[in-house]
Amino acid sequence: MDTPIAIIDRDFRTADEIQEFTNLGVHVLPIHELESIFGIKDIFILLAKHLGKADDEASQSFATFQDKAKANLAPTTNKVILERSKRQAMRKAQNHINSVPCADQFSDMNTNFQTAITNINTEISQANLMSEEKQRLDDAIQNSWDKVLEYFPGKSIISKVEEVLATDKSVLISLVEKSLKTSDPSFSNIKTGLETTLKPYFPSK
Repeated sequence: MDTPIAIIDRDFRTADEIQEFTNLGVHVLPIHELESIFGIKDIFILLAKHLGKADDEASQSFATFQDKAKANLAPTTNKVILERSKRQAMRKAQNHINSVPCADQFSDMNTNFQTAITNINTEISQANLMSEEKQRLDDAIQNSWDKVLEYFPGKSIISKVEEVLATDKSVLISLVEKSLKTSDPSFSNIKTGLETTLKPYFPSK
């Protein structure tokens, strides 16, 4: 029997949290959530071509989708900045609090705890977390689509996939599932393409 593989969304998890899951044998997706796969360029183009678009038309559709998706991210950017900043701040606070040891003398333990609280305030205030996150997201939108898929929730991405491909998410999910499972020769191109493209995103069997 194969050993079960745990797979979870990246979500807003910090690098430290992801490493902890990795150490436990849990695979964290390198994209924000599973439905974000529909925003991967090669996946989008494979689906577009299978749905009847010619090569050039599929590539142009992706460019259109990308522009629409980026425009759709603007209203959600502040929320993403806030959520990512909160996770970073909570992680830093947790690290300091967890570093406080038990002591025989209550006064010593209380002093250590108050020092940890002071250190939390100092580190978080000096870190300028929100500005750093804003810069990170701005850079992603301008320069790295892969980072967009990592940082932003998939719902804001897939809605524009549905719009540009003129189909529903459930249809796309069914198409991917069928393509990966079927032995029908008419699905051979999309099946091979999906397997090749998705391989880096998931753990080996």
